[in-house]
Amino acid sequence: MATFLTSFYLYATILFLGLHFFTCIWIAVGVPSYSGEITWFSQMEPNYHYTEESFKEGVLDLYIASLFFIVTTYSTVGYGTFTPTTDNEKIFVMFLSVFGVIQYGYTMQKVEQWVETFQTQDVIDQGEVNYAIVFQNF
Repeated sequence: MATFLTSFYLYATILFLGLHFFTCIWIAVGVPSYSGEITWFSQMEPNYHYTEESFKEGVLDLYIASLFFIVTTYSTVGYGTFTPTTDNEKIFVMFLSVFGVIQYGYTMQKVEQWVETFQTQDVIDQGEVNYAIVFQNF
């Protein structure tokens, strides 16, 4: 059981750190420059006039919106709330989508391992070690 919890917490920590990392990159790619370039950020606040002070005031809203976009894209749900408009944003989203599909496959494999560990442990706890060995051979 301790091995399962350690494995689960480690995996969850790495997953959330990865989501935070991609969220920060998405913010860096999408924050408009002073030249008035149209980015995904413009879709969030169409009448927003970017200044350094206004950016600092709305940083939590920006982070939450970015995290929402990353999670929906990463999980391949993609609600379409924000769409990439610049070439840099499109390249980043393509990379994120491919990485999300790979991560989803890895997550399903980890869940299968955890379920198998619990099933095997239940059989061993019941004193039916021979059945556990037979079960593992299939």
